[in-house]
Amino acid sequence: MKKNLVLLIPQMYRGGAERVVSRLSSLLKNDYNIKVVVFDDSRISYDLDCEIISLNVPPQINSTWFSKIINVVLRVYRYSKFKRTYQTDITYSFGDTANIINILSFGNDKKITSIRGFKRVKTGKNFTEKFITKPVSKFIANKSNKIVSVSELISYNISYHYNISKDKIITSYNGYDIANILKKSEENIEQEVSDFIQNKKVIISAGTFRHEKGYWHLLKSFYELKKINDKAVLLILGEDYNGEKLKSDLLTTELKLEDSVMFLGYKKNPYKYFNVADTYVLSSVFEGFPNAMVEAMACSLPIVATDCPSGPREILEPSLSLGKKVTEPLYGEFGCLVPKFSEKEDYRANEIHDEHKSTAEVINKLLTDQQINSFYRNQSLKRANQFSYESWLKKQVEILN
Repeated sequence: MKKNLVLLIPQMYRGGAERVVSRLSSLLKNDYNIKVVVFDDSRISYDLDCEIISLNVPPQINSTWFSKIINVVLRVYRYSKFKRTYQTDITYSFGDTANIINILSFGNDKKITSIRGFKRVKTGKNFTEKFITKPVSKFIANKSNKIVSVSELISYNISYHYNISKDKIITSYNGYDIANILKKSEENIEQEVSDFIQNKKVIISAGTFRHEKGYWHLLKSFYELKKINDKAVLLILGEDYNGEKLKSDLLTTELKLEDSVMFLGYKKNPYKYFNVADTYVLSSVFEGFPNAMVEAMACSLPIVATDCPSGPREILEPSLSLGKKVTEPLYGEFGCLVPKFSEKEDYRANEIHDEHKSTAEVINKLLTDQQINSFYRNQSLKRANQFSYESWLKKQVEILN
């Protein structure tokens, strides 16, 4: 008899966790009775192979602490009521707020929580973390039957900072439909983009315009690259978040890069753009497990990535220990790592440092050295295939059982 499984997530509007839920709803449908429960269904970007249930308790923007507490209580009440009706056996939650509702809701279901970003592990480094968010996060972790993370570094930090047994934590790298990515990569790009990249060396990056993506580092590194390679152009895929993109627009103008940088916005099919690029660059100051980077690898793109926590080194140089610091560019087994960038946001055009120059040199080497470029194209696809749906699904079944 199939068990009743709920995938609990705040919403299904874009994002990496939302994509994972979409995949799970399809891949697990033969083994479980699945329902996806969201707090708000006003915006849905992904297809689901199951029924979606909304608790109709959307987030309250700029609300008071009292309002937020009422919001949590209402979500807990409605989800607890739903669980009784559905006779839920397992709740698998994605994201901080979903994890809270999962743990606080009433019922005898197995509670699996997931932590998908390095910064989601609270270390208690400031007053708010020390006295509010870390104790809450630690409580949730201790009450979970299992905790799922997307990298070994995140798993280590959960165990260390929350004093959780390692046996309770499972590392599950994301899985990818490589065949589908390759199929979609063959679609044609718009004429405007085609004209822009014609006879150029194309660098590409993808991700929402948020602080963690470190786009000021990418633009400054590209500025240095243009000094040594005037054929280089940069494509950036991703939607704006709270007006953050304006900072990148202004920096692009100040660096006089308008003719060499194209912002493409959010694209449902990013793979066709990966397919026409020469190198993918990840400039993040922190990550969880960088989906877009692995998808670019599936399109045989050579990778240059900052050694940010967490994800890139586990993907590009898995033999490198978690504690070893990358202090200079490293040509790894599956891609190139550069020392991690500063987390301090700095969109000032006159503040360009050695880290940007050295990153530009690595990018240029991948663009101009055909032997290295060809080697990393092969290695990228080889590594991407190791994150197949088959191996990922096997791990998810292990988690649920």
